[in-house]
Amino acid sequence: LDLRSSVASEIRSRYCASPRSKNIDVANAFISESGMTAGLFAIVVPVFLTAAIGFAWERSGRVFDTDFVTGIVLTIATPCLVFSSLTRLDVPLETLGAIAGSYLAVLVVLGLAGAVVIRSALKLSLPSYLPTVMFGNLGNMGIPLAFFAFGDEGLALAVAAFSVHSVA
Repeated sequence: LDLRSSVASEIRSRYCASPRSKNIDVANAFISESGMTAGLFAIVVPVFLTAAIGFAWERSGRVFDTDFVTGIVLTIATPCLVFSSLTRLDVPLETLGAIAGSYLAVLVVLGLAGAVVIRSALKLSLPSYLPTVMFGNLGNMGIPLAFFAFGDEGLALAVAAFSVHSVA
């Protein structure tokens, strides 16, 4: 026990400016973990809240017009997101162009490779299966993930890729 105390005091004297600095480091670690937990909570709660609203809506027996909601999202909300993201973020135009060009190149490669595999190896219908090979869930999953993982710059780059994805 005496050896442990002397080793601990030696470590504290070498690596900590004062005995209080260790407490400050522990407090900062707790705050950063709390911030991470709060950030994760802020991401997860809207998902569960939306699922709960959908569940309650279904249980109430009310009609949900998916065509109307899809039309609003595709014709109003998505273009507003793209426009807003591209106009208010500070990302060089060359970077956005590079991301858009890279995504277009990926789409071409996936399209060609997918067409070869689907048509010759699997003998399946090309119009039915090729879009599932080429287009992922970039809008619903990719944009929020890029935003929460990389911040505003990640959002801008994801929107640039999503713009190519939407036009293709």
